[in-house]
Amino acid sequence: MRFLNAFLLFSILAFLMGCTKKNDVPVISQIIAGDSTGQYIRHVNVKKSIPSFNDVCTLDIDNDQTNDLTFRYWLQHGDPIINSEIFDVSPATTGVYVAIDNKGYPLVLKVGDTISDRLKWSDMSGQILWLDGTCGSPANSYHCQSGNWNNSSGGYLGFKIIKKTQTIWGWVWIMGNTRYIRDYSYTED
Repeated sequence: MRFLNAFLLFSILAFLMGCTKKNDVPVISQIIAGDSTGQYIRHVNVKKSIPSFNDVCTLDIDNDQTNDLTFRYWLQHGDPIINSEIFDVSPATTGVYVAIDNKGYPLVLKVGDTISDRLKWSDMSGQILWLDGTCGSPANSYHCQSGNWNNSSGGYLGFKIIKKTQTIWGWVWIMGNTRYIRDYSYTED
């Protein structure tokens, strides 16, 4: 009986103190922009430019043979935009989201920013990183710019991938004004 009481007391104390089994893996609910090291963080060098119109770069973030993000550089013609260069990003599969601002444009995050559910997220295709061109009508045209990455010399695009039992958090470092993708990191268990 003493053994049972001692075991129950020990179990209750261990529970109250937050002890876990050795094999338990923590639930990761964020990543820090720029963080590329750590027990549950994987880092991948990309070093890819998107130099010409209609060029794309796809990333299979978690190496599961399914593309997760597609970056595209293209030229748009027609009303109301007469002639504009566009650099955009699209989730390439279900469950992939990009961090956005209140206007719906992908955020330029700085090193040290937290990427978590506290940000606003979108899974829409063709999210404009930047647009630069001539807008309006042929009779009344003007220079226009749109997106947060127009004058970006470099920043972090936050993303999350929701799988059946986990959420993968990550960032992609992009030099927006030259359409250069340097690297990315993401959480894994």
